[in-house]
Amino acid sequence: MKKYYILIFISALFYACNNAGGFMIWRGNNIEEQTRDEIRKLNGNLVHALNNKDVKGVRALLSKDLNKLLKNNLDSIVYGVGNSFNLDSYRVLDEYYIRNTTAGLQNTIPAAITDDMNYTISYKAMNKYAYISLLVPTSDTNELLIFAIYGKDDDEWKINILHFGQYSLSQKTAHDYYAEAKEFYDKSYLIDAANSISLGMKCLRPAKDFIIYEKDKEIKDFENKLTSEINNTYKMPVILDKIDTKPQVFNIYTQEIDEGFFPMVYYLSTINISDTAALKKENIKIRNIIGDYFTGIDKDKKYVFYKAFNEIPDGNKTLTTYGFVDNLENQ
Repeated sequence: MKKYYILIFISALFYACNNAGGFMIWRGNNIEEQTRDEIRKLNGNLVHALNNKDVKGVRALLSKDLNKLLKNNLDSIVYGVGNSFNLDSYRVLDEYYIRNTTAGLQNTIPAAITDDMNYTISYKAMNKYAYISLLVPTSDTNELLIFAIYGKDDDEWKINILHFGQYSLSQKTAHDYYAEAKEFYDKSYLIDAANSISLGMKCLRPAKDFIIYEKDKEIKDFENKLTSEINNTYKMPVILDKIDTKPQVFNIYTQEIDEGFFPMVYYLSTINISDTAALKKENIKIRNIIGDYFTGIDKDKKYVFYKAFNEIPDGNKTLTTYGFVDNLENQ
């Protein structure tokens, strides 16, 4: 499984006064073909260099100021992206060509990827001519967004701003997880709603502050509301007192497998971890009543994962645990 949740921000920052002026914008197919072809070639070079962990190749695409800013950090960035994502192919999520009357203008561009995903791009243009590319490698289910802003000086395009962020997880965007969380919430499935919105929050700012979704505040407000309700409803650890051994659930989070994300239930057991037969009997009892304590956790999904502990981990000590998988489709 590829690593994810990567967040790398690179930009050359200038603080010159913002001169009065304006700009014109062309998007997608409305961009003149020659300019699109120039950037298409550069984007291909960028993705190819990243995929091959070619630091020199990436460096050749960056502006002098961005190269100066990075100094010796580019190696770790390129290797981090190249090792974490498969960049064999990519799609252009969105692209813009901007002509400013002067360099140093603040460009704010209202846009939309889909009807439900309106957003605004905002940045300071380093050059009179700028080109924004939003690229998504297509080989991973956890999708990376490559956000690049090129500037043109002396008839040569160079990257002024480059950012790598999480666009989707299991091919679901922040808005997909927000919609999913609201559906769970309406069913009173608070744990599932919290897990979904937590995944959505990881995808909410795929280009940091350069891209702000229209629903950014709405999603954050929902996450805050849900967090408050969870904290008021469940006081961890939750003792499963309907079971004679009284196991204690002390954490629930999402577990990623190739098929997606599913709940992982951590619980404290009084049964010795080495006694796997007794642990299995206890776990079957837990499966039968877990929905009585955490509404919906055993509904509308394929798996629930469990992990038994003999003591609550403190992050310092290595503990022996025993895990179980409840395949709900087999029931």
